Amino acid sequence: MTLKELSEKHGINSKFLEKLNHIQQILSQKNNKIAILHDNDCDGISSYLILKKTYESIHFAHFISKDEKMQHLVIEKIPKDTTHILFLDTPDISESVVSQLSSYRNTRNTSLKEILILDHHITKKGILKHYTKNEVFYANPIEFNVNDSRAITFWSYILSNENQSQFYQALIGTISDFFTTSLFLDIDITNSQIKELFKPYNLENISKIQLKLKENPLYFQNENNLNENANIITELSYTTQIGILKQFFDFIFKNPKYSQDYIKEITNENLFSILGQISAGKYSPFIDFNQYYKKYEKIIQKSYLEFDKQENKDYIVIFHKGRTSYNRQLSEKARFDKDVLISCSMHQKYERDSISGSFRSRDDMNLHEILPKLLKNFNGKWGGHKNACGFQIKEEYKEQLIKNIEKYFRK
Repeated sequence: MTLKELSEKHGINSKFLEKLNHIQQILSQKNNKIAILHDNDCDGISSYLILKKTYESIHFAHFISKDEKMQHLVIEKIPKDTTHILFLDTPDISESVVSQLSSYRNTRNTSLKEILILDHHITKKGILKHYTKNEVFYANPIEFNVNDSRAITFWSYILSNENQSQFYQALIGTISDFFTTSLFLDIDITNSQIKELFKPYNLENISKIQLKLKENPLYFQNENNLNENANIITELSYTTQIGILKQFFDFIFKNPKYSQDYIKEITNENLFSILGQISAGKYSPFIDFNQYYKKYEKIIQKSYLEFDKQENKDYIVIFHKGRTSYNRQLSEKARFDKDVLISCSMHQKYERDSISGSFRSRDDMNLHEILPKLLKNFNGKWGGHKNACGFQIKEEYKEQLIKNIEKYFRK
């Protein structure tokens, strides 16, 4: 199918389609040498894998963290013969990194022609102005439809012209970012592999979902249907084989020392082979997955005990220390396990004076209205989706933030 045909099937805004078309043209030119820098979660990894297995033009890839110093270290690794740099699912690219890459086009002895960003997070206007100033090609569906923040995995699958060999990777990455999308239209409930992935989910529900998507591809992006979306994704994430693969991708990349090696290994693997090896405990990255997952389980069970003693059940706050952050996974699972209005996870790495955190909220709430009140006067930074945001503050404001959350939900 052409991008135009795909846009009709999936309800893609025509102006955003033009941007996708530009990215696809660059990917399709075999003479191009493209470096992909992606987020280090299931959505970011899945997006990269789909494009890598579709286009020969991709010759370098690396995950990129939110830490500015680490970002600069990564871009120094990009080969000098790179013609294009494509960021996937990365809303926190520092202005200094963008400026440095822009200067490379003019002053460094490189072949760099263009810097591109494909993202789906709400981005502050100041950052967008910086992208424009530095001639960065920026593509985000939210620019054209405020309700369309479908996962980057979904858009990578569209860019691959619905590469059927990558369908399962696209499905897992999409679900991992809490979206029921028009991708579900291609699920064949009679397929044996689908039955395996969705076990023990009732596949008759998929038929009902498909009827809604045929009528409106953006049905689950409509604000009135967000709760229905959350219920579907929650069940798939925490009860099925898809959920196991989602968690696997999330946790094996907790150790940045081995992330690049694992990415290379997974690039050549079949998802069903990985699932089988996870079940048998034989897959080499499974050791890391199991190690980090056990730590995560210990943290969340302790927080649940504390929550059960809490009088106000509208919110849950989780705090953990150490080398590894589990913020996104903790806030996501706690929000749905305890059915709170808001969940907040905070992490302090070693004895650093900063706290990173993650908020999740119920679908009828808007974190973009709430967080300015909770984080007021903290001189921190935050960003993300309406119901899912990350943030950073100084450690000295940690207790005040907890008090602000308590006060906000005081009855």
